[in-house]
Amino acid sequence: FAASGKAQILHAAVNFEDSSFILKPNRGGKGLGVQLFHSISALENYLDEHDDDLSLDGISLVQEYVKPADQSIVRMEFIGGKFYYAVRVDTSEGFELCPADVCQAGSDFCPTEPNRAKFEILDNYKNSDIPKAEAFLRANGIEIGAIEYVEDQKGDRYVYDVNINTNYNSDAELSSREQKRVMHQIATFLGTELRKIA
Repeated sequence: FAASGKAQILHAAVNFEDSSFILKPNRGGKGLGVQLFHSISALENYLDEHDDDLSLDGISLVQEYVKPADQSIVRMEFIGGKFYYAVRVDTSEGFELCPADVCQAGSDFCPTEPNRAKFEILDNYKNSDIPKAEAFLRANGIEIGAIEYVEDQKGDRYVYDVNINTNYNSDAELSSREQKRVMHQIATFLGTELRKIA
């Protein structure tokens, strides 16, 4: 639900009165300001302190919280409208999940799971929904972008975000056995597009 201002946000949150939900302010990505709430009263207390600085345009999304099966989400990257690779992102430390190298402060590894990288390319990734995702991007004129989803404990997938200004993590690429380099692939794609109009 899209909402503007405290009254609308609280009204939207009533739809999730019996479950946990997320408040996602429109702040230009990277998970900035995203908060998880388990009750309407907790949201109301938060808004009493932060209502004026949620987002520049005043718009926020109120979404049902889907608890990940393994404390991670998956980000599928597409180039030229075609699937390129998938990245598992560890969410155990919160919602600020920007994979770009410039976003990283210190280690890329979660301190509670020392052997698990925060961003991990999923080698030999399979997903029967990839053709649907490619069709969606094609229908909306998106050639380079990412689609994020969470999988719950029943194995059901929920797509919750589409990124058209996607970022990448070079450490995750270097750790992948498949040796995929997304920036090289983008350059190749753009070169092909330029030759079409030359």
